[in-house]
Amino acid sequence: MQPLESLRRQHHALLPPYLLRLPSSSELASEQGQQYLVEYILRDVAISPYTAERGYERTFWRRVVAELERGVNELQEADDSCVSIHHWL
Repeated sequence: MQPLESLRRQHHALLPPYLLRLPSSSELASEQGQQYLVEYILRDVAISPYTAERGYERTFWRRVVAELERGVNELQEADDSCVSIHHWL
């Protein structure tokens, strides 16, 4: 099973956020990863009639967004280092 699909199943099963097995930060930060989060977790029509309590959603998204931000920072640092290398060539 792919990590993003696993995250979706964990969310829909209301697995406690401290037990989540998150995809890698780079996978979450990718364009495809972010699109998946929006389409299949945030706006999933299969669970729209059944919303989790606000506390669960808040804690879940805090964990996911923290990891996503870490991935974005890593991608930016990688881009910056490539620019630095090319600058010296």
